[in-house]
Amino acid sequence: MVVLAKNGLLATMTTAALMVASPALAIDLASHQVTYELSMKEASPEVALEAITGKTIFRIVRECDGWKSGEDYIMQMRFEDGNEIYMASLFESYEGLEGDLFSFAIDESSNYEDDLSFDGFAQQTAPNSRAGEAFFSIAPDNALNLPDDTYFPVAQTIEILKQARAGKNFFTSHIFFGAKPDDALKKTSVIIGKKQPFDKDKRAAMGESTLLAEAYYPVQVAYFDPETTSGLPSYEISFQMQDNGVVPYYVIDYGDFELEATMKDLEKEPSPTCG
Repeated sequence: MVVLAKNGLLATMTTAALMVASPALAIDLASHQVTYELSMKEASPEVALEAITGKTIFRIVRECDGWKSGEDYIMQMRFEDGNEIYMASLFESYEGLEGDLFSFAIDESSNYEDDLSFDGFAQQTAPNSRAGEAFFSIAPDNALNLPDDTYFPVAQTIEILKQARAGKNFFTSHIFFGAKPDDALKKTSVIIGKKQPFDKDKRAAMGESTLLAEAYYPVQVAYFDPETTSGLPSYEISFQMQDNGVVPYYVIDYGDFELEATMKDLEKEPSPTCG
């Protein structure tokens, strides 16, 4: 699974992975498209948030030299005073199979700020290191330096699953994803629980897709601004991760409110035949 944040209001979750060399930890995740229904799980009284409604469609497809992913969402936030915020976004990304290249494009619109459209790319620049540089079309003269423990989204997903299968329950790193320059790099702390079976009733409600498993790893990821000294994350995401990378359910905790995403549809996507 891949977790992204495009702006301060909505963190986007994407799910992807690829084969790793060790047979004992080989990870082969499914190309798929999943539709989630968005809703408010809970909110503090100070926010005066009455409801959240929306939908997001995520897709990830294995290609011969990398992974192509995208996420489209539309969301409405309704407040107790009658005000409403509408947001929509189109997001596309591509990550090389070696986890050393990443590119993205974003189109965002809302009723509270100007529309935004930009793209960017990042690459690792040091041998045997994850250090690198990132560039953005909206800030072409300012490269962002990436620390030597920086993962791109697919690569971090691989690491989460490798750690889970090895019985490890905690690790830290940086992650770079498609977002505005000030939001594109985060520190992360990842907590991984032991694999557990889905509740039978909830599993039955998910449908009959061949991509659905009987069990999942509970994972929680906290995202911190790289320069923070407060010790408090910008947000946290808790999710259910299957061995094949499908995420049936997740919650984003922004502190003042929680956004809930429940899977409503899951389809397998074809992958190309590569020589």
